[in-house]
Amino acid sequence: MRFLAADVVPAAGPDLPGLPEQPYRSFAGGAVQLWLARLSDCRDVLVQRDWRAVLSDAEIAHSARFADPADRHRALLARLLLRKALSRRYPLRLADWRFARDHRGKPALVWPALPLAFNLSHSADLVVCALGRQCELGVDVEQVAPRARLLALARRFFSADECAALDRLSGIAQRAAFYDIWTAREAYCKALGCGLAGFADPESSAIAATTAAGWQRRWVTDIPGYRLALCWRRNRQTPERGAMETVRYPAATPVAGAGAAA
Repeated sequence: MRFLAADVVPAAGPDLPGLPEQPYRSFAGGAVQLWLARLSDCRDVLVQRDWRAVLSDAEIAHSARFADPADRHRALLARLLLRKALSRRYPLRLADWRFARDHRGKPALVWPALPLAFNLSHSADLVVCALGRQCELGVDVEQVAPRARLLALARRFFSADECAALDRLSGIAQRAAFYDIWTAREAYCKALGCGLAGFADPESSAIAATTAAGWQRRWVTDIPGYRLALCWRRNRQTPERGAMETVRYPAATPVAGAGAAA
């Protein structure tokens, strides 16, 4: 099957108000897209169950396992956002895409057979979808919230260098840097398909690892109250020249709406 660009042949499907029509941002010459949706913008769709005409039985069953309605709605919205992103790129209806889990348990596209990778994440009101062509990728988003034992958590999961960098900061800057490191690590582990198991060895820094073997990374720090990291590697392992900054620790910028205490 030969596909044309989605903006040439738009995909038909149900109207799902609140879902974005375009990616929030693109990287690597457009090969990697980042899509964002807010739970608060899509509540009518989720409550009225318009999504039942789009999602598969397996996706509906997966979301039903969450007892908390907010968690259930985040899971539903993530799958709707993925289908919307795919159908904006290729002229298929939202309901036509088929997914399964690979040998690592990571969700993957099985029909149509396209060289696409995706990854989903959500936190509080924000749901994100990373969609890439000819690459491996992972994404993580976290709401920046005060943590009573932030440094203790860092010493459990971060490398000695990362902890030392956090020790030199305080307040909002320290908290922002903590989430920069956390999201970068989790995005990298999700790209590898190992999930939080990749946190087992604190010294195998995901931030350091992404500077080698063709891995690229980007932080998105301009979403008030959130930190987001995206990590990808092209399947041919040829990094995009100039696609990202090569800093070991991202600069901690103020987080809107966050208190001063860490």
